[in-house]
Amino acid sequence: MYAVLGSTAVVLLPCALCVCCATLAMARAVSGRPKWRFLPACRTRKLELLQALCNEHGIESSWVSVADRAGGADGRLSVHVARLRCRGGTTRRRGNAFFIHGANSTSVMFFETMAALAEEGYDCYAFDLPGFGLSDGPPHVLGLDGDGLLDWYAEVSADLATELELAREETLCVGHSLGAMFAVRLEARHPGRFSSLLLCNTPGPLPTFGELGSLPGFKFLLGFPESLFQYLGRVLCPVVNFWQTYLGHGSLALFRIQRYSDRAGYGAWIIKRFNNFHWSGSGFWQTTVLAELFRSTVPTMLAYGETDAVVPPHQGDLLTHLSQGHMPCTVVRGAGHGMFLSHGAKLAYLARDFDAESRAEGAEAAAARRERFGLVAGSVEAIPAMHYRTSFSRAHTRGTIRRLYRDLLAATGADDAPAGPPP
Repeated sequence: MYAVLGSTAVVLLPCALCVCCATLAMARAVSGRPKWRFLPACRTRKLELLQALCNEHGIESSWVSVADRAGGADGRLSVHVARLRCRGGTTRRRGNAFFIHGANSTSVMFFETMAALAEEGYDCYAFDLPGFGLSDGPPHVLGLDGDGLLDWYAEVSADLATELELAREETLCVGHSLGAMFAVRLEARHPGRFSSLLLCNTPGPLPTFGELGSLPGFKFLLGFPESLFQYLGRVLCPVVNFWQTYLGHGSLALFRIQRYSDRAGYGAWIIKRFNNFHWSGSGFWQTTVLAELFRSTVPTMLAYGETDAVVPPHQGDLLTHLSQGHMPCTVVRGAGHGMFLSHGAKLAYLARDFDAESRAEGAEAAAARRERFGLVAGSVEAIPAMHYRTSFSRAHTRGTIRRLYRDLLAATGADDAPAGPPP
């Protein structure tokens, strides 16, 4: 495998260098025209791009100061927040929606969902996690391990919700990817801080991905393409942005590329703290939140993309079966891991319906949910993640996933029926 990668790199690198040089020459020639003003990779251009996107959706952009509990008594963080008030006035208002994004992402990915939810009567709040987008990332966070990161980001999210004065009883928390793990830890540390949780494409509950799970692990080790943009952003961003602009992909496509140029490199670095992968392909997701997920005191729903290769939807089927239906799961047809960018409106309606159902939950149903959750949490606490290492072998990985599923079903007493179609 490494021989193939090496020979491919020898052929492609000179070609890529030629394309970069030619594109930079063209970019320099058109740099003075208004249409091409977003080519450079710098904070000024990011702010201009953000403002253009906010204006497009009617979103307010601001910075909120929150406490940095690990940064000393006087530590403060400046967190960028995007807000969108409900449309139609207070008479149509249903509540709040609080969004937490994942690694290598920003609050911008939720704009379409926020616009649709605002039409449904929700005040929407999305923020850039510290170290991502336009929020500052303190250097001391780089020394934390996986559990420490979960705690730190969960506390920042909880403090921000408090600063924004979001009422517990009327605020739905929506977490995507790694942001869903932060939402789970937040609920574990501050039970009932939100009225319900919608967890989308979360990688945290199980120590495995899909059949091709070692390929994302290999990507995490390489830090590609994040590390390239971290160190070569001044060259690569103008190149990629030139072609994005030429093809007419819009401001959102440009912003997704611009975010990679952050010098802190949080995106490439942070994922490595949560997994244990080796260059040989052997690895597992070492920081799991399976037991914490089932300690949730509020209604919780899962959502997965149908074509997500990182976190396959059959994981949601398993978790729903373990909960005996008390943790429902929805699969978004045609969506991948970044489903908020491709199916934003559909996810808004899913959030609206789930919020209405969770508020209508009766006392008896809530008691049954908590009882089942408690039983599962106690049963899965001692299952070690390191026993479920995957590899580049698809057959071996498939067998590991099946063994994990059998062990979880047996441990929770739910092995009397299938838990969806594991690969």
